[in-house]
Amino acid sequence: MESILLSFVSLALIIISTVTMTMSSLSSAANLSDSWKAMEAKARILQGTRIVGVPPKHYSGGVIEITIKNEGQVNLGDFKHWDVFVEDRVGGIRYLTYSSSYPPGSNQWAIQGIYISDNTPEVFDINIFDPGEQLIMGLNPDPATPTGNPIKITVATNNGVTTQCFITGS
Repeated sequence: MESILLSFVSLALIIISTVTMTMSSLSSAANLSDSWKAMEAKARILQGTRIVGVPPKHYSGGVIEITIKNEGQVNLGDFKHWDVFVEDRVGGIRYLTYSSSYPPGSNQWAIQGIYISDNTPEVFDINIFDPGEQLIMGLNPDPATPTGNPIKITVATNNGVTTQCFITGS
């Protein structure tokens, strides 16, 4: 009689542990699947993001105005989380913080405007940098780069896509 009771208890423990392990495995597989889907979604956004920096034709000091073109398929925003770096041989590398008002203060950058084309202001999705639009940003590095020295500007969106452009002041 004792052996039958012991057998039932042992069988119950085996069934409970098997069910627990199966549920844990299924839960882990579901978590892995969710993580994989999130990585794929982020990869699609990164693949669809393409920005191109266009330096000014002439620069003679003061606020640097560069044009950023959205040549991808992703709407961009959240400008306060963009990163802007100005590098030259005199002042080194300077990180510029975002300013919501134009013109930007010392070591800041700000948006002068977002345009559809040929300086026609955007009329849809205001303050969203849509595909095909151009964003004109002003940069105010401090100390200013002396005229005649090359400047490298790096702009990175909030999802990590970057562009660079080069300027030589006259």
